[in-house]
Amino acid sequence: MTSGETPTDLPDCCKTGYIHSGTPVGTVSTLHEVQVYSSLPKEASGKRKAVLILSDVFGWEMPNTRLIADKFADSGFHAFLPDFFYGSAIPYKGMEAMMDNQNPSTFGAKLLLGAQVLKSIPSGLPFILRYGMVQNLPQIKAFATALRNDDKFDSVVVIGYCWGGRPSVLLTHDPALVDAAATVHPGGLRVPSEISTISKPVLFLHTIGDPHFAYRGLAEETMVKRKEADPKGTPFFEFVDYKQLHGFAIRGDLKDPKVKEAQEEAFKRCVDFFNKQIDLQAGL
Repeated sequence: MTSGETPTDLPDCCKTGYIHSGTPVGTVSTLHEVQVYSSLPKEASGKRKAVLILSDVFGWEMPNTRLIADKFADSGFHAFLPDFFYGSAIPYKGMEAMMDNQNPSTFGAKLLLGAQVLKSIPSGLPFILRYGMVQNLPQIKAFATALRNDDKFDSVVVIGYCWGGRPSVLLTHDPALVDAAATVHPGGLRVPSEISTISKPVLFLHTIGDPHFAYRGLAEETMVKRKEADPKGTPFFEFVDYKQLHGFAIRGDLKDPKVKEAQEEAFKRCVDFFNKQIDLQAGL
């Protein structure tokens, strides 16, 4: 049984979402041959922690993801959000309009939605063909390796949202790359093959009934069986379900109190998970 077939047209998760208010405070530079948005802790701490953030299909320029990087910096992490799409991410500016018109009731509204979809297709189809199978995984691994080899950092963790959820898991297949990973409403994961080879702690956050992670049950079953067969050799794992829509943790409507609460809880859970795993691996 497998999952995560490459889509042939623009998937629904690439069409909708909300832009969050706030002004990112980090900086943009070229780091390890990639354009990167970086956000650093205001105060130095004893633990030098780096978090690599893998964006959804809307890329590194979407304010939401940069604001997430800033929140990680406020939590004591050196946050790095690279442009692994090299300028070809799906434009984020039209997704709110598409969300507002998902159920058009008039002919004019239907025409508007159709125009918005057609506007997205020219960028969406090339994106899928270029990145649907994570062809840029070598570049992601190279960046993670560079962080790992940087003497400034004692630990390196990775978090991926939607599209970025799959490569965040794939990085754990090499125990030398990251100390832990969080995958948030991921899409495209191959189950069980990409789950059975996890070698580092992974936190899975997903939405109930998410079609982009339809094999969530099999993924957890795979890890449970691994632990039963090899209790000491199986890395820590946790699966957490949210009664939210796909994308809530990065593109959710924060004007909805329930969505806002879920997003804040998901972020805190990731920070707590990373800190705990870093401490455990440091013998603290």
